[in-house]
Amino acid sequence: MTDKTKKKVDISTPEDGEISASTGLQTNKPFDSAENYAGDSVDEHKILEGANEYLARKQISQINNNS
Repeated sequence: MTDKTKKKVDISTPEDGEISASTGLQTNKPFDSAENYAGDSVDEHKILEGANEYLARKQISQINNNS
């Protein structure tokens, strides 16, 4: 067997063991700076439903006008 020497890696860690988290820029959404609150996804879903309803009405109107 070969003896492997252990290398010491200097890592700057806090002495008291606290961990902090950043609530700023998110790596998966770098251009989204708006804060998300509870209920935002429901509001966004309602807006999308309204847009889909509008587009469906326009499409049905177009089909009726072309017939």
